[in-house]
Amino acid sequence: MRLRPHSEDGVPQTDRASATRVAKNVARPDDPLAEQKARLAAMPVRDLKADPRSRALLAAHPVYVSMTTTPSRIDSIQHTLETLDLTHVKKVLVVIPKAFGRTGEAYRIPASLKANPKVQVMVVPEDLGPITKMLPALERVKAEDPGGVVISIDDDVGYPRGMVNEMIYGLANHDRTVVSGATPSITRYSVDARDWRFPGEPLLAEGFAGIGYRARDVDTAALRRLHALTHETRFSDDVVISFVLAQSGVQRLPIHNEFHHRKALALFEHGFNADALHRGSGLQSAPSDEDFNHVKYRLALAALNRAVELGGAR
Repeated sequence: MRLRPHSEDGVPQTDRASATRVAKNVARPDDPLAEQKARLAAMPVRDLKADPRSRALLAAHPVYVSMTTTPSRIDSIQHTLETLDLTHVKKVLVVIPKAFGRTGEAYRIPASLKANPKVQVMVVPEDLGPITKMLPALERVKAEDPGGVVISIDDDVGYPRGMVNEMIYGLANHDRTVVSGATPSITRYSVDARDWRFPGEPLLAEGFAGIGYRARDVDTAALRRLHALTHETRFSDDVVISFVLAQSGVQRLPIHNEFHHRKALALFEHGFNADALHRGSGLQSAPSDEDFNHVKYRLALAALNRAVELGGAR
């Protein structure tokens, strides 16, 4: 199913004057990312009060945003947080391990996070790799309220101001579905479509564009087991997550409209440093100038398919 066309459903959106005021508040003159943040802040936001299903979801269940980061990036995540409309969000869970797995380095929590009432730092015993941004939060919310919502985001991306509301709207109006700002075919990453052994299109829910989940729809036990199969599965969270969702019959629904779409994202400069996963960090000693996803995704899917053949994928 596709989301209803937003220009035709009569749902009011944040007025432009209000959005401009927000943009001016977000864009500090001493901020090198000010121009990007101002553009994102000026984007429209869906008014969820006008949608009965969204109102019902928010009345019954909490909404969390979840993310992880590295010791070298934790000072920068405030840039991402400043782009989010957290009106309907109970907490932003910043999930970090006791020590960063790739280096053993400890985390120092910056004052900006400690002072933010919406932020809760969630320390977990071990570094699970990039899946740390969503799995511990989903496990927690699933135990507390299976109908709760978790929206996972990246630590080096600025998001359209309407992204959070649009995730809530999509989940409220579609059952057994996750929503994302980017759901390309896995074949984009040099993977043979025949290796995706599920009905329908081989769609990946890509975490950089944000992914919205109802906790009850995610097989967290399978995620925890399968992400640890190999080095490639550990650092290919989009493949493992999409594989587990497809295995469970959960649809991956793209959002591409005036409120949120992948081309509207601001990819912050620190996301292209040598520690970026798409440059092979964690899998090779020197960063790649090519998109390393074309290498690791094929190997990760092969490992997942082998686990199915051996009966260990559930």
